[in-house]
Amino acid sequence: MKKTKNELAMHNELVTNNLNLDLYQARVVAFLATSIFKTDTEFKTLKTNVKELMEITKLDSGEHYKKLRETLDNLRKKDVRIRKTHSVLETGFLSSVEYYDNGEIEIKFDDKLKPYYLELGGNFTTFQLEILLQFSSYYARKIYELSKMILGKHKGFLEIDLQELKEVLKIGKDKLKLYNQFKETVLDIAIEKINNNKTDIIVDIKPTSERNIKSLIFNVKKNHLYQLEAAKTSTTEEISEKARAKIEKEILKKEKEEKAKQAAEQERDKIINEKAFETFNKMTLEEKEVYMPQYKKLNEIVKKQSFGNDYTKFVLAKIKEPFNKL
Repeated sequence: MKKTKNELAMHNELVTNNLNLDLYQARVVAFLATSIFKTDTEFKTLKTNVKELMEITKLDSGEHYKKLRETLDNLRKKDVRIRKTHSVLETGFLSSVEYYDNGEIEIKFDDKLKPYYLELGGNFTTFQLEILLQFSSYYARKIYELSKMILGKHKGFLEIDLQELKEVLKIGKDKLKLYNQFKETVLDIAIEKINNNKTDIIVDIKPTSERNIKSLIFNVKKNHLYQLEAAKTSTTEEISEKARAKIEKEILKKEKEEKAKQAAEQERDKIINEKAFETFNKMTLEEKEVYMPQYKKLNEIVKKQSFGNDYTKFVLAKIKEPFNKL
């Protein structure tokens, strides 16, 4: 799907797979994807040039052409493994790259990738090219892509297995074994890069437990400040003053509604927590023994209000079964 010249869409199976691309290769692939239109049924050859690709890949000026050739050659030769529901696809990203003496370059996607860029159905995520290009960390970029998918497909909340996340991030089992190492080296940096108001989302990632951490919960929201700034800095050709004012008004309205909603949810969750504890205390010893793990988890959540109301609400929904008597 294609909406603007700097927008691209990719199937969510690409988002959740380890494609084994470095930053330069990922930037070329994203740029190539912006040439796809919603009505396309076949991949078209992208005509570009060395100067444009240098700007896209952000290569150093020193040995830029050599590195660019290396990047494109590797994309054409590299095997890409995409795990599907009942199979594993092995293919390459590019079917051909042609270099002309005048500096022009023609690039084409491999036809095996049609299901992931052309035949999307409803299972895809849309990205802005300028946002993807700003990431200088592979980890930050990939976590951003996952977060965007979670916002669109899972309404902003998703629990992800820690080991599966590491696999997507190309982190081997023998690396960053301790969670604190992984958090400091990967998560903290990625969250800082994403939440710097230069992207269209805000993400919070927390472990589901304090010890023996096996999974993480992603909490993703739209960044209204980014949308507002984008409206302010748009040129008159892209958006009229009247349209810009309308966007600003809508964003401010949404922010006000979200604050009111959060206040209401906080009060509601407080009541739910109190009633849950009250119900547990009224249980028989046998019932308490059965539901003790859920009770401990609920108690842990309530004590950690720093996790945020949305996190509390999400986990409460997962463990509320023992409290159906409410």
